[in-house]
Amino acid sequence: MTKELSVYTMNTLNMGRAVDTSRAEQIKILGDVLLNQNADVFVLPEIPEGFLSSYGVNQFPEKVGNGVEKLVSGSVGVVADVVTGTPVVIADTVNNISGGWLGFFSSPVSFVSGAVSAIGKAAGTLVGQVAGGATELVAGGLTMVVKPVVQTGLSVFSGGAPNVVGEEQNLKELVGYLNANTTGAAYNYVTNGTTATITKLTMLEVKANGAGGSSFVLDLDKSGGVSKGDIHVDSIHLPAENYAAWLPRGLEQHGFEGQIGEPNTDLQAIHALNIASGRTEKINHVIAAHDKDYADLPHLVTGDFNEPSHLDWTEQTKDLYEHNGVVYAWDTTAKLEASGYTDTFRELYPDVVKNPGFTWSSPVDGGSFKGSPIDDRDRIDFTFYKSGKDADIKPIAINLVGNEGFFVANKLVEKGGSQDDIILSEGIPVWPTDHKGLHVTIEVVSSSDVAVADIPLVGINASTVEVV
Repeated sequence: MTKELSVYTMNTLNMGRAVDTSRAEQIKILGDVLLNQNADVFVLPEIPEGFLSSYGVNQFPEKVGNGVEKLVSGSVGVVADVVTGTPVVIADTVNNISGGWLGFFSSPVSFVSGAVSAIGKAAGTLVGQVAGGATELVAGGLTMVVKPVVQTGLSVFSGGAPNVVGEEQNLKELVGYLNANTTGAAYNYVTNGTTATITKLTMLEVKANGAGGSSFVLDLDKSGGVSKGDIHVDSIHLPAENYAAWLPRGLEQHGFEGQIGEPNTDLQAIHALNIASGRTEKINHVIAAHDKDYADLPHLVTGDFNEPSHLDWTEQTKDLYEHNGVVYAWDTTAKLEASGYTDTFRELYPDVVKNPGFTWSSPVDGGSFKGSPIDDRDRIDFTFYKSGKDADIKPIAINLVGNEGFFVANKLVEKGGSQDDIILSEGIPVWPTDHKGLHVTIEVVSSSDVAVADIPLVGINASTVEVV
């Protein structure tokens, strides 16, 4: 049997941080983008921070100062935001909170394993105190109590050192908006780490994958259990720290911002900084987990890698986009290729000069994001695939999604990509993120569809039969 599966991946952080609009309007903006793409699977890295920062944290200092009534409960599993009345999801990624909230708290947030120990400033000090099995978050007149749990369908907490990364209610309302504006089966969703996945298909054996997202099996054959007709998927959001692609461009990273310095084109320095990010280590874990648990199934790895491709920093591009002569096999994508995975975009568009396929950095409609003071256009969002024992998969179509603008040295270039790259924008009046989206259509061919060579029969009245 031959099937098609469409996957749409889009980082959504800046829709919340940059666009000053209501919660309902932001849900509509993002929902309309997803409905426009009409994919079977939506993978949305950083959606929790995007939603939280738009109508929670950025107003938190002022609201804390108003002496909000305390909410104290020793058994609550989802933190209730007493300002908005909506739940706040707890997840397992430390990296994003320490840097991601620096725009809202004037000092970093630190953690101890098993409970929050947060130190920041929001109209006073936000302090996490361990109280029995729960964690108290106290800021001024506001107290919230957290008890780490795992909740089916949405990951509230999946182990390790927790951090507050979003509002589950907003994701729930987004999925509700999608279901209210579509027909057929209802969308369901899961969030692990800093990535949400939304699909109408059934997700089996969902768990955190240690790479900022979820590992799950798509029940393509609708058998109700993991079988050879299914596909294993890992959604990922790899750390943005130690963004080594800035090093040869002369940009020094401070938190998640960059300041102009001197270009460093030393390959050993680039490699050391890149490996220190932990991105390749996390991909190693994703690959190993697939080989251990689902080796016979096809595998898709998709999301925000926060690292360029080894196929893009080549001899052909060494003097473009401020690569400053550097040719470097970026470690994370190179590891995937060495493990038998294929980059969907480069398979269909192998010419790196003609089709650079940039996914970063994009203007946010109505937002304040202005990019970096250098030319750091890169392809950092990917979908990789690997066929399985009983099914071959391959990409048959892939497109970028969004507006045609890119920031180059803090200046917006209205058509800043290649004229040969197809960027779908029709029907999307407002673009809500600083990344381009990536829409991939995968063809899935099970072994029963593969024609087998003619088999000679030996013996009396031998003939040839064709097995199809």
